[in-house]
Order: sequence, then structure tokens, then C-alpha cells
Amino acid sequence: MAAIKTVMRQLMRRPRTFLAGIALLTSICLCLEYWAMTRRENSHGTFCLVMRRDLPEGTLLSLLDVAVAQQRSVGAPGGALTDQDLEFIRGATLKKGLSRNDVLTWASIDPPLALGLGRKVPQGKRAYYLPVEGGLRVRRGDAVDIIFTPRDENDSPLVLVEEALVLEVTRNNKQPETVLALSQQDIETVEKGRQTGKLNLALRNPLEKAPASRKPRKKPPPRARRRGIEVWAE
Repeated sequence: MAAIKTVMRQLMRRPRTFLAGIALLTSICLCLEYWAMTRRENSHGTFCLVMRRDLPEGTLLSLLDVAVAQQRSVGAPGGALTDQDLEFIRGATLKKGLSRNDVLTWASIDPPLALGLGRKVPQGKRAYYLPVEGGLRVRRGDAVDIIFTPRDENDSPLVLVEEALVLEVTRNNKQPETVLALSQQDIETVEKGRQTGKLNLALRNPLEKAPASRKPRKKPPPRARRRGIEVWAE
């Protein structure tokens, strides 16, 4: 204790030396804390996506081609895909060949053209949001008919669209919000119906096919012109 008191007295006589010692001890403590924090992060690591087998350049990837592996933060390459990026794998294309257990990076793939809900829209259709009142519970993948009820009670209800595919169903404040796959012509028809009446959904049996509501029109016979006189060809 006497030695410590002696050292403290000498430091107090030299304030600059005392302050320098405190600054040095503070720096050492901060460095030790940073080293311990970095070591904890590296011990946990990152869950990266790695290849399950060797694949050549130009391969169209699926979820079966990758696996999730824990990598140390210092060992994971820059731009590595993690377990939070699985949605970008299906439909992506390899820019270069990769071997088994290689870490998948953004630089090694071309992401798919469509993501999320856009992948589920059939060709020639559009994803159309339709808020519907009522208690009918539909699920993704169901086939429904859109029923139009006019505001005028003297008019009869009409079936506007038959066998529309349900892409997504969410509930906001207990109100069902349905996303349907409709053609551009059907969307225009439904929009006119929303402005002039009420729309409801009717659930279809998945084994039932919608009948052809309209027969194709016959093309008129070709016409020929002779010396300014129209002649109908039979």
C-alpha cells in the first residue's frame, strides 16, 4: 500500500503524466472490448447459401441446388447470398460455373426477371386487386366467378367473369382483399361494374370448367370488286 501511495503522489505532482496514463488505460480497455465483440460475431457467423453440387455456367437454379451453411463473418466472401435471399434463387442463372460447397454471391448469378407475386401471374393475364364485401372465404389457387349486382333493383345480376384464378388473399381489418388473374378485357369490364353496381365472388368447383359463353362469330364472305361494282363471292 505504501508503494501505491508513493506512485500516486508522484503522478499527482506530474498532472500531464497522470492524464497520459489514464488515456492509455482507457485506450487499452476500448481495444479489448472491440476485440471481444468481434470475436463473438465471428463465433456466430453468417448463414450463407452454398452449392449442393457442381453446376456449369448458364444453369437455371432451383431451391434444390443450394443449401444453407454457417460461415464465419471473416470467411464469407463479399456479396454472399444469405438465408434471407432464397426468393432470388428460383429462376436465377449462373454467370459462371461453381463447385460443391462454393458460396453463392450476387456476382455469380443473374437474378430472375420476376419476383414475388409477378411469378404467379399466368401469361396474358394481369394481377388485379378486388376488394369484396361478404363472408365468402377463398384461398390462393381457387377458381371464382365475379358476379355483378346492379344498383337498379329492376335489373338482374350478371356473371362478368368466369373461372378467375385467385393469386393472393389477405385480410386487412377483417376485410378480405383478393388478387385475381384477369385479362385486360376482363379488367375493363370489372372496372365498369364497380362504378355502376356491387361485385361479389362465387366459388367454383375445381373440376368444373366454364362453358363457352359466346360462340365465335363467322367471318363474312370475301368481297371482290369489279369495275366499281361490289360482288359477293359465295
